Amino acid sequence: MPKTFQRDRFFWIVATQTAIVNFYLGGFGPAQSLLRADQGTSLTIAGLHGTAMGVASIAAGYANPHLAHRFGRAKSQWIGLGIFLVGLFLFVISPPVILTIPATLITGFGTSMVINTMLSSMSHHYGKAAEVAIPQANGVASIGFVTGTALIGTIASLYPSFWRLGLLLAIPVAVKRKDVSKVLVSVVWICGMYFI
Repeated sequence: MPKTFQRDRFFWIVATQTAIVNFYLGGFGPAQSLLRADQGTSLTIAGLHGTAMGVASIAAGYANPHLAHRFGRAKSQWIGLGIFLVGLFLFVISPPVILTIPATLITGFGTSMVINTMLSSMSHHYGKAAEVAIPQANGVASIGFVTGTALIGTIASLYPSFWRLGLLLAIPVAVKRKDVSKVLVSVVWICGMYFI
């Protein structure tokens, strides 16, 4: 097993994409009680958000190989990130539970696409060195998870009404890349078809 590998541009792009979705996951889990309080729902209804994320993971697991074969791994990862961002935006701007559950489904689908594609693309790109590259990328991505948990918790403590806005901090990091703007236009169009 190789002990080292070159952390190239590809490594940092993929690790950052995974850190972005982990930021959401880190903030979303602990925020479930805040979401429940905002919506005035029971534990059962609030739990449907986690169910939606699980269903989205299964759907993404089915769709991901088809999208990767059609568009390639790199574009599939950006498509997944675009879907994630649209779902995140819908989640933040949609207060009622009837809208946050589908938004969580969309976000979960994009999240799973990013994570699934990360694993396969790093395995392909690094070959035998993937045994070292993937854990290191996961280490970088875990920074997003911890940051999301800490930031959403801090915002919820100081400004309880604005905890959802903290989740939007993932958007500027993701949109810094030019490729995402093209993907976002496509995803917004697809989501527009969803609401029609």
